Amino acid sequence: MSTLRSIERRLYVRRQVDRDMASQAVVATGGVPRHMEWNGIWTGYMTFAGVAIILLSFVLAVGFQSLDPFSSASWRSVGGGVLGWSLVVVLIATFLGAWVAARTPRTTRQHGMMRAVTLWGMILVTALLLTGWVAGTTIGAASQVATTAATATGRGAAAPNANANAAPAPRQSAQGALTATAPEAAATTVNLGRNMMWSFFLLALIGLGCALLGGAMGGGGINLRRPMRASNPPAA
Repeated sequence: MSTLRSIERRLYVRRQVDRDMASQAVVATGGVPRHMEWNGIWTGYMTFAGVAIILLSFVLAVGFQSLDPFSSASWRSVGGGVLGWSLVVVLIATFLGAWVAARTPRTTRQHGMMRAVTLWGMILVTALLLTGWVAGTTIGAASQVATTAATATGRGAAAPNANANAAPAPRQSAQGALTATAPEAAATTVNLGRNMMWSFFLLALIGLGCALLGGAMGGGGINLRRPMRASNPPAA
């Protein structure tokens, strides 16, 4: 019985060694496995999320610590600094996530870059979903405030006035102010949307470069499996 188990173990070890040698030969010749190995991609995605959350928390903590709530200039400077450092944090997290996604056993550099591109696409989809949610929430809150202000203005205009001849003047002046500020608000909205889209386009391109760099550096990972030596064949 012990002899049979010994033979089975030797055969198992030999098969493992042959499989490892075949994998090393594929990597050495530049071959890329056809499977995608989504485990590594999801690991890189979670690494990106963890690094981004930690670094963004640090950036926000530093920004709020140096904020003067009674100064408008402080709000503008802190907002610009937090936005710039947040973009840098996202790029760093993208690089590390792509590196982790590509750093798996028996992976070539080309295969690592392919995983990095997949991870980059997942990050873009997540960013679009978050941006759409934030934009929808902001637009809903702004429309609610505008509706409340319009309702309050209408009630104030409908209230009785002691001087009937002077009553239309405030209403006309308010309408004139709204008419004058409408084109400016529209132009500001268009400029803001154009700048946001160009910024997102450039950030996506830079993020793709960081992902490809991380995937190329992480590709060709070391086989972490413990090497096993083939035993001598059993004696006849």
